[in-house]
Amino acid sequence: MKADLGNNVRWEGPIGPSETLARMAKADVYVLPSVDETFPMAVLEAMSVGLPVVISSSCGLANHIRETRSGALFDGSLEGLVSAVEEFLGDPILREDTGHRASQAARKIFSMDAVVHELQENYTAPG
Repeated sequence: MKADLGNNVRWEGPIGPSETLARMAKADVYVLPSVDETFPMAVLEAMSVGLPVVISSSCGLANHIRETRSGALFDGSLEGLVSAVEEFLGDPILREDTGHRASQAARKIFSMDAVVHELQENYTAPG
């Protein structure tokens, strides 16, 4: 399958850790094409700068992405991946709205404060 994305997709190669968030902030969407990732930190980093994310439905973050509507899930196929990316690239309002929800989800669910709160609740709960 060939995606007709023209100049919409650019591969830049590795980026140093100190440059990652600044570079992500310039992107329109973050795509993690791998399947069965348990807890990909790069997805959370992308969400933190307001990027909608595209991940496989077998990714450990899939339920969070689905529930918060902060990205799109694909079925692991190339066709599903291309379709999800094309949808975001073709709709700037969808990208903006989804990116906003991604940023909110990153702060509300995955920030240090949110994780500390959840851990405290789990460790201090009766039973």
